[in-house]
Amino acid sequence: MSTVVVLNLASSGHVNPTLPLVKELVARGEQVIYYSIERYKRSIEMSGAQFRYYSHPDAVEPRLHEGGHLGVMAHSAFVSSLILPTLLKEISEISPAYILLDSMCLWGNYVNQILKIPCITFSSIFVMHPKLDADDILDMSYANLQPATILKGLKALHRYYKTSQNIDKEYACKSPGLIEAFSNQQKLNIIFTSKILHPLPHLFSDELYKFVGSSISPRSEKTNFSFQKNKASKVIYISLGTIVNTGREFYQDCFKAFGNQADGKSPYQVILSTGGQIDPASITNIPNNFMLEYFVPQLEVLQYSDVFITHGGMNSTSEALYYGVPLVVIPQRGDQYLVEQQITKCGAGIGISPSNASPESLREAVDTILKTPSYKNGAESLGVSLKAGGGFKGAADEIMKYKFESGL
Repeated sequence: MSTVVVLNLASSGHVNPTLPLVKELVARGEQVIYYSIERYKRSIEMSGAQFRYYSHPDAVEPRLHEGGHLGVMAHSAFVSSLILPTLLKEISEISPAYILLDSMCLWGNYVNQILKIPCITFSSIFVMHPKLDADDILDMSYANLQPATILKGLKALHRYYKTSQNIDKEYACKSPGLIEAFSNQQKLNIIFTSKILHPLPHLFSDELYKFVGSSISPRSEKTNFSFQKNKASKVIYISLGTIVNTGREFYQDCFKAFGNQADGKSPYQVILSTGGQIDPASITNIPNNFMLEYFVPQLEVLQYSDVFITHGGMNSTSEALYYGVPLVVIPQRGDQYLVEQQITKCGAGIGISPSNASPESLREAVDTILKTPSYKNGAESLGVSLKAGGGFKGAADEIMKYKFESGL
């Protein structure tokens, strides 16, 4: 038995894929210590791991960053400067055999450098490769953004370098650049998607990168959700996630697009999750073929959904594809634009830019998907590829194999 520490971001899209893996590692005899915030304490403990609080949980809380990817880097450096003193002390005392490290966890990168503890990277999003050119990354990330956002990105880059230079001076380490900050490449890198879906798959060698597909197992989500599907209707599931979710105007557009027609009937049943940031009771003009909830048991809902309208978060996208559900992707930030591009490229859905999301475009996209079998076929094909990698059990196999070969 080995002791392993998990360092992750504190958002559902990053935490949820790790929970089945943690449970599997515990079942195989590993002692897992998982750092996070109060919101995930119960689910982490239910996986069998020992929960530890980050020392500044308010700073670690997920938020919408201004300035795109560079804004994320700046905030991650700020968080690192706050939590590193306590984190380094505690991990030194734990003395784990290895660390499981999220590909975007900057403070984990510093811990790896400073304490020299072996790390294994996992990623619930598409990862950047060291062979990529930073110019290409900037083109993908900023080419279609407004000048005000680009300016905020430049200011964020300045904050990142200012904070990271202080960290480097204090701990005698080297802060990562643009690509390394979003990859945390190690000798073993576990990717919770398939090579077919991932951009530029030829760059990712089978030796370093293990594409295990979706990490999904039944979740014990406490909700009062109850839904009866009408066989004569198509089910549309709508969710913009838990971070970027302030879309009252968007919800009204959805009502206009999919609400009851003049005769009081509709070919759709619609389930809309507000993600916890907007009280469904505060929303007006809700058609009676809509069900609005703070949260829904997403894995259950996806199994009887015909179309998923989503922000394109990688976790939600993977779960939909796992069940063969085609998507309408309306990216809101960061890697979601890349997810939208890949879904469109693979023929598993349709992308709509936020500025073009209207009742007409939403209705057109959903109707096109429902009338065109190739979208369902594309989603099912990607779903097969996501299941083929072995999921959380495949990931555990790779970790145990690496442990044995490395003598950890």
